[in-house]
Order: sequence, then C-alpha cells, then structure tokens
Amino acid sequence: MAGNAINAIWTIRSAVASDDASNPATAQGKFNPSEYGVECLAVDVVLGGTNPQWKVTPLYWSRTAAVYVEGIPMVCDRNWRFVTRADGCTDFYVRCDNSSGTSPTVSVYVSPIPVR
Repeated sequence: MAGNAINAIWTIRSAVASDDASNPATAQGKFNPSEYGVECLAVDVVLGGTNPQWKVTPLYWSRTAAVYVEGIPMVCDRNWRFVTRADGCTDFYVRCDNSSGTSPTVSVYVSPIPVR
C-alpha cells in the first residue's frame, strides 16, 4: 500500500479458490475501520474462472463479543461493488463460500470512504 492509508485500496482476500468452512475464530487484521475514522467502505468483489459464482458475506469484528458478526450475504456471479457501514468494528473481513463454475476464484478489495 502506497500513499495515504485513507486513499488506499486494501486487499482483504486474494485469489480464493476454495470455500471457507466457517468464520475465522480470531480477528484477521485485514482492515480496521475505526483506526482511520471511516464509517463506510466500498467493497469490490472480483471473480475469476469460467461462469464463477460465490456467496460473499461481510464480517465485522465485535471487540466486545470477540467474534465476527455477519452482514447480509450476497451471491455474486459477476464483478460487484457494494458499500457497507463499518463504524465501530475493529476488523473487516469477508467469508467466501458456496462457489460454483469452472476454476472459480474470488478476490476482495476495500476502499475506505472518509467522513466529510
């Protein structure tokens, strides 16, 4: 990552080729929205393979409960961008599962949206 962290693109998942079995048991330390004072994130889901499809579930780390809290899962069959609120969570991650297609892969990137 180069330059100002708030203007950067963060890689959350890279070329995932197999389904996640479950949510991680500990924070993955991929992106901490509260560290940069952002309320919202632009999340880019990039698919690879032939006719790929993935279920992508946003995960928000709850420092109080010490677990990931699941957001609304989305079934993606093409590259997709969505915006999510992330204020108050100390780690953002995504679970990728229920894949189909020929050699499906998924990568997920996050761009912080600064508070104005």
